Amino acid sequence: MPIYLLKCDDCGEEFEDFRTIKDREERGVCISCGSKSIERVHRLELACDCGCGGHDHGPGRGCC
Repeated sequence: MPIYLLKCDDCGEEFEDFRTIKDREERGVCISCGSKSIERVHRLELACDCGCGGHDHGPGRGCC
């Protein structure tokens, strides 16, 4: 199940939410203020484990 990063337009809170692909556009509510005005920022990706802080470079792609 994908993890999505959401942001509240009212209070600015950013939070993660687990959703099925089918429910990815479901609005939901802010976990901080209860507002229904939230937007999906982007889908979280795996971070590179080399310590560079970047995203996973994939097999055979090397780092930075």
